[in-house]
Amino acid sequence: MPALACLLLLAARLVWDGPGASHLGSPSPDGRYLTGIDPDHKPAGSREFAYFSVFSRDSRQVAYAWFNADGFYELRLISVSGGQPRTVYRNEEAGFVQPTAFSKDGKQILTLLFRRDNIYRLTGDRVEQIGEGWSPAYSPDASRLAWLGRRPGENFGVEFR
Repeated sequence: MPALACLLLLAARLVWDGPGASHLGSPSPDGRYLTGIDPDHKPAGSREFAYFSVFSRDSRQVAYAWFNADGFYELRLISVSGGQPRTVYRNEEAGFVQPTAFSKDGKQILTLLFRRDNIYRLTGDRVEQIGEGWSPAYSPDASRLAWLGRRPGENFGVEFR
């Protein structure tokens, strides 16, 4: 019964609707901001655009995928207070880049690199493969990682590290 009581206390509120609304962003942990993708606001004739994005745990930075003028994705980081974005990962062999979470200290970005659906952790200039699968996430205290994956001959499951 306590779980049901908790569910009754939750309420949803529509904050963005219409043809430009996107599910490719995320809310900030402090609940003050929401990232999204606006394909209508880019220079005429440009092939560049932003894609998936995620806030740092302190809500001060956003990591996002950027399809660049060279025709491949890179991972960028920008401050919520403004300024120029910084490219933190660029590799034309990575078919797609999707940031999913920041580490508790904000020094690592958990990211999917879609060459072979591999999950990587980016720390400064170091890139470490940590698994294969989808939807990686840190535990609330950031002490463990979990993701959906498949082992040969098995259905999807959850793996922990």
